[in-house]
Amino acid sequence: MWRMKAIAISVVVLGALLFGAVIAYAGWGWNAKVDVNGTVVSTAWTVVGDEDGANNYRAKIKITVPEDADAEIVETAVGIEKVSLRSSKKLQCTEAGAESTVSYKVKHVGDGEPGDHVEVTVSQVSGGAVLASASGSLGETITVNALIPGVC
Repeated sequence: MWRMKAIAISVVVLGALLFGAVIAYAGWGWNAKVDVNGTVVSTAWTVVGDEDGANNYRAKIKITVPEDADAEIVETAVGIEKVSLRSSKKLQCTEAGAESTVSYKVKHVGDGEPGDHVEVTVSQVSGGAVLASASGSLGETITVNALIPGVC
């Protein structure tokens, strides 16, 4: 009986260690989420070349949608991301969805060397479709335009 318990505990501990190793070497990223006309999108950003984590960085994310779009911020990384939601007369709601502009500005605030560059994406949470992506340097504004599916 004690052997079965020891084997079961060993398997659980080994699984946790393997999972932790995979996560440690997989890199990291943070993403605020916003709901636009019932479609939730992720505004992900990752600093490539720094596996220490997002605590070394701060991101400002500005999301602009059409005036007639129904939008709200659903989730942010508190203390790491500052997310703002704006509306614009220049962006349109169409049958295909809502035009949007998402800009990211990521700064290094930690000790040590900063990462190489920033990669950003706007993805539909349901289904994981990437709507827009770009990359750029730390400290510069990286802007992507995305058509967010959904009825306006």
